[in-house]
Amino acid sequence: MKKGIKVVVYDVDQTNKSVVSTEQDDASMAKAVLDVMATTVGKNAKVGYVNVAGYAALDKRNSVWKTAVDANGWKQQFKVGKVTDSTATDNVPLVSAALTQHSDVVGVFAPYDELAKGTVLAVQNKKLQSKVKVFGADVSNADIQNMTAKDSPWVATAGTDPSAVGAAVVRTAALELAGQLNKTSVDFPAVAITQDFLRKNKIANMDQLRAALPALNLSR
Repeated sequence: MKKGIKVVVYDVDQTNKSVVSTEQDDASMAKAVLDVMATTVGKNAKVGYVNVAGYAALDKRNSVWKTAVDANGWKQQFKVGKVTDSTATDNVPLVSAALTQHSDVVGVFAPYDELAKGTVLAVQNKKLQSKVKVFGADVSNADIQNMTAKDSPWVATAGTDPSAVGAAVVRTAALELAGQLNKTSVDFPAVAITQDFLRKNKIANMDQLRAALPALNLSR
């Protein structure tokens, strides 16, 4: 920066006002899927929460969760979760134990796909997939396959298209180099993706999702 070289970063916490920051809009991601959850489970429902504090993206999603809980009168029965080298696997016993104590929950929000995968396995292990719905975040080929699998309780997620985000960051850098950006931060909004939509359109991977859901396109 001291030499006048323009810098554009993605998903980095930094305070240099001369650096252009780009990031996935974690608040819009949480809101998109929680809007679906609100429609699905309704008001005053008993719900569970799987998340971890101390990660910027998850903390932003947590703030939206708190707002949604209050707005819908949800009764949060438990909060568990941890991030490890094997997040999905290591969260299965945590969520299973929580479900043993609170089998009356009707929905669980797990705002990171590895946390959601572990939650799905726990719900299935407890044979609660017909009653407990899982609401996640992020999207990938593996997530799509998990959501569309038979008897999967993972009914909604939200995300941005990773390849489109990469292109949008490069485009942001080009605009900054040309002196046409005129701002120091760019957020990429997320889109809600439901299990019903995936199954109805026979979507099995990200390429098919891009074609079926134009809202993922960040070309503008």
